[in-house]
Amino acid sequence: MLEFINEGRRDLLEKVISGRTRHFTLVMENFHHPHNISATIRSSECFGWQDVHIVENEVEYERNPRVNKGADKWLNIQHYSSKIFNTPDCFEVLKRKGFQVVVTSPHKSSVGLRELDITRKTAIVLGSESIGVSDYALEHADALLRIETVGFTESLNVSVTAGIIMETLNHRVREENIAWQLSDFDREEVFFYFLEQLLENCPALESRLLADNGLNPSQRVYPHEGFAHKYA
Repeated sequence: MLEFINEGRRDLLEKVISGRTRHFTLVMENFHHPHNISATIRSSECFGWQDVHIVENEVEYERNPRVNKGADKWLNIQHYSSKIFNTPDCFEVLKRKGFQVVVTSPHKSSVGLRELDITRKTAIVLGSESIGVSDYALEHADALLRIETVGFTESLNVSVTAGIIMETLNHRVREENIAWQLSDFDREEVFFYFLEQLLENCPALESRLLADNGLNPSQRVYPHEGFAHKYA
């Protein structure tokens, strides 16, 4: 497949993937505003957090393309929207995958960004702009996280909060020598997904290459629906 892209694009893919991580993931619980949704997704792509979980309880996911800038096509986004209240389904998936679930909250028992234990895989949960995270999220969190502020305003904009958290935790894992980079399997999987985004008509091209090599063209290496959008 690499024969169909030029050397410059190959180098760019390698560079981007070298900065990707699945040690952290972001959960957006019931965000209301397309601007904040898209800004947070854009930040996740910029900071290399490959997976984003979107919990749609009261509000359906809506993106703002002017803010998003196409960032979502480079990420693996899992939506939870099949029920009236979907946060438990998201938490179940995350904990089954070995993540500690850390919920942002100004609660007195919450820890600061620099004190949070990040030796384990960590999912950061951000709540809606109006009411914050749900009671369920608070009750089932493995830890509560706060960002220290000194002004009169009680809280930061949620997309700003996401950016501060991602930059700070990215710095910490590198400074503390925590294994944050993609595994060999994940690296290969994400690399192939990026190729899908770069190559036009990639499924047909892949099927042809499989057939030419005596393999079953109906069994793709990384089926798009099995990888790009389904985290469970």
